[in-house]
Amino acid sequence: MRRTAFLTLLILVLIALTAMSASAQWGRRGSTSSLGVSFAYGGDPDGVRLEYATDKFVVDGLYFQDDDRDSDILGFELGWKAGGAGSGGSSIVAGAGYYNDDPAVGVDDSGIGWWAGMGDFGGGSGGMFYQFRYIFNGPLEGSQGILGWRF
Repeated sequence: MRRTAFLTLLILVLIALTAMSASAQWGRRGSTSSLGVSFAYGGDPDGVRLEYATDKFVVDGLYFQDDDRDSDILGFELGWKAGGAGSGGSSIVAGAGYYNDDPAVGVDDSGIGWWAGMGDFGGGSGGMFYQFRYIFNGPLEGSQGILGWRF
């Protein structure tokens, strides 16, 4: 069941990323975007994100494992750049996400959560990036350091 849910989420994220990438090529000249893969650390749970960033917003799908509660957490996040360097460089981002939690032990925290972040949310720069995020509620509540690679 968990594997099917993860594969379904991954397919939906890839379709959304493909559609956004194609639409970005048609209407706006000078817009930059990139695809990135990252690892979030900061205690338990740890996990990975597949992230698509432009000069205005960031969208990502995520998969985390919470060893303390024997839980797999799948999610989808959308963030808007509130300020910063625009296309590349350091930015401040505010966003929302949906997190699907299925713990064997403890309370199911599935639902919508709010987050804020700062760091490299740039759409045009390739290579290594770092972000700091704080998630205000839900199964991933707390701070995360994120290290990743943009293509």
